[in-house]
Amino acid sequence: MQIKHFILAFFMAAVVQASIALAAEDAPKPADAPKPAAISKPPEAPKVISNPDISVDVLDYSWKKGYTWENFNKTECVWSAKVKNNNPEPRHICIDYEFLDEDNLLVFHNGKCEVVLGKSEGIITSSIMVQSRLVEDIKKSNVIPLEAHKLHSFVPAPPVSQ
Repeated sequence: MQIKHFILAFFMAAVVQASIALAAEDAPKPADAPKPAAISKPPEAPKVISNPDISVDVLDYSWKKGYTWENFNKTECVWSAKVKNNNPEPRHICIDYEFLDEDNLLVFHNGKCEVVLGKSEGIITSSIMVQSRLVEDIKKSNVIPLEAHKLHSFVPAPPVSQ
């Protein structure tokens, strides 16, 4: 009896996955969307943001408005940060990208981790879908470099001093 229930549950899961795939084919494609706006640089961004605790520098960062899904009232915000790992070993570098209003209050934020090789630079890029009305409030942005852990050792990073 349990095998029948297992087979039935497996079949139902396959049907659900197939219906999700068909629905995704009918969804508006990002290629049909208008061209994204130009990258907007933060007006007061320093040249280099450093975190001496983990020897990581953020050399440059920017964001741009991506495609908008009118049906869902959602807009994509694409951001990138150019980072430099000053350590000799590879590290998981995490970037917490903050989108701020004119009073430097947080509107929303997004984060991503990437492995950056030792003594080299890397570009960390991500995107987030947010309500379109929130995008209008963005006036500035900020990045916070963090370290997830040393590669191959899984040691937690020290807290970032601010």
